[in-house]
Amino acid sequence: MNLFNPSKEEFAALLQEASPLIEHFFENNHFSHNFSSPSPLLGNLKETSSLQKLIEDFQNSFYSGINTAGQSYMGFIPGGGLPLAALFEMIFSLYNRYLGVPFAAPELLNLEMESIKWHFPLFDFSPHTSQGLFTSGGTQSNLMAFQVAKQKLYEEEDLYRCTVYTSNQTHLSVIKTAKAAGILSKNIRSIATHNDGTINLQELSWTIEEDRKKNLLPFFLSANAGTTNTGSIDNLLQMALIAKAQHLHFHIDAAYGGYYALTKKGAALFKGIEHADTLTLDPHKSLFFPYGTGLLLIQNHLGKSASLKEKENYLTNNYFSPEAVKELWDFNELSLELTRPPRGCVFYFTMKILGQQRFVDCLEERIQLTSALHKELQQLSSLKIFPYSGLSLVAFHYQNNQETKDLHQRILSHEQFFLSTTEIQGLTYIRVCINSFRTTKDDIVKLLKQIKAEIKTEVDRSHKQRMSS
Repeated sequence: MNLFNPSKEEFAALLQEASPLIEHFFENNHFSHNFSSPSPLLGNLKETSSLQKLIEDFQNSFYSGINTAGQSYMGFIPGGGLPLAALFEMIFSLYNRYLGVPFAAPELLNLEMESIKWHFPLFDFSPHTSQGLFTSGGTQSNLMAFQVAKQKLYEEEDLYRCTVYTSNQTHLSVIKTAKAAGILSKNIRSIATHNDGTINLQELSWTIEEDRKKNLLPFFLSANAGTTNTGSIDNLLQMALIAKAQHLHFHIDAAYGGYYALTKKGAALFKGIEHADTLTLDPHKSLFFPYGTGLLLIQNHLGKSASLKEKENYLTNNYFSPEAVKELWDFNELSLELTRPPRGCVFYFTMKILGQQRFVDCLEERIQLTSALHKELQQLSSLKIFPYSGLSLVAFHYQNNQETKDLHQRILSHEQFFLSTTEIQGLTYIRVCINSFRTTKDDIVKLLKQIKAEIKTEVDRSHKQRMSS
C-alpha cells in the first residue's frame, strides 16, 4: 500500500483500518476525566509503525485527562465536538485548497464570506460596511481587533501613549494581545467590577478622565458579553455611549456568550452589542465547532485601509479577470495568517446541513438547564450563589475556601462529572458551565444529586465531630 500517496481504494482501506478508533469514541465518550499518571511515551519518531499498531498503542491516550467532548464536561467553557464538522474538516483538509488570496479558490472563499455575512443580522451589523475573518480562536480575534483599532491612530508614535480599559473579569487573552499589539503594560487598566461581575462604569469614566490629564491617549475599551469566570455581561449600551463620547475603539469579547444572541432570552441580554467596532466570537465554544474555530466581526470597515495590507509581487492576480473576483474579500489584507485552514467552509457546510434552528433549540435548552440548576442550588442554605447572568454558567461557594475546594475534589473523585473552580474577590467558587450540546437533563439531575449528597456527608461528618468533642 502506498501510504504516502494512496489511491482511492487504498485511502478507503485506511479509513476502514482507522474505524475502530472512531467507533471507540462513540462507545466510550461517556467518561468524564482520568487523572491517573500518564503512561510514558511509547517509541519515538525515528521508528515507523503500522496504523493498526499506532491505534493499539495510543488509543488509551484519548482517555487521559479531561474529556472535553463529553456530556459530563461542565468545567471551563465546554464547546467543540460536532461530528459533522469534524467530518467536513477532514474532507477540506484532503482537498487542501488555498484561501489566502481570492484568485486561488474563489468559490470556496465565497463560502467563507457567506459564513461571515450570516452573522451580521444576528448582531445588527450593517451588511454593507462590515467585514470579518475566521481565526484560530478568541486570542487571535482579540489581537486582530487591536490591529483594526490601531488604524485610528494619527501617528504610529502615539502607541506608547495609548491606554486600554478592561474589567478585572476580562479574559487574559485581551491583556496578552494588547501587549502583543504594542500597548505598554503600564497603560492597561483593569477596572473594578460590581458584585455581579460587571464593570464599574463610574470608575471606568473616572479612570479615562484621569488618563487624559496625564497626557495619555485613551484608545481601546473592551467589554464582556459573557465572562469566562461567571458568564457576567457588562452594560454594553452604557459602555458604547462612553466609548463614543471618549472616542475609544469599542471592542466586545463575546467568545463564550455571543451566540446565545440566537435565543430570545440571550438577545435581550446583549442590548448594545450592535455598537461594537469589533466583536470576538468563538464558534468552537457555543456553536460546538472543533477547536481552532474563532471569528472576528469588524463594523464599518470598508473604505478604510486594511490593517495588515502589504504588497507582495508573487501574489498578483494574473489568472481571473479583475471583474470576476472583485466582490471577493482579500483575507490576506486582514489576517496575520496567509495560509489558513478553511474554517469558514466547514462552518458553511455544517450550518447548511444542520440549520440555524437546531443550534437555537440547543442553546435555549442550555439556558433552561442552567436556570433550573441555579434555582435548585439556591435552595441549599449552605451555598453562596454568584449572581446568575442568564447564560449557561452558574457558580457557587461552600462555607469557606478550603471547604469549597474539598467539595470540588470530592465531586471529581467520583469521575462522573468534571467541574472547575475560580477565584472571585477572594472567594473560591465551583463553576458549572452547561455548554456542551451533549449534556442532558438527566446529567443535571445526577449532578445535583451528587452535590447534595456530598454536602450532606460533610454536614453529618461535622456533626459527629462536634458530638464527640
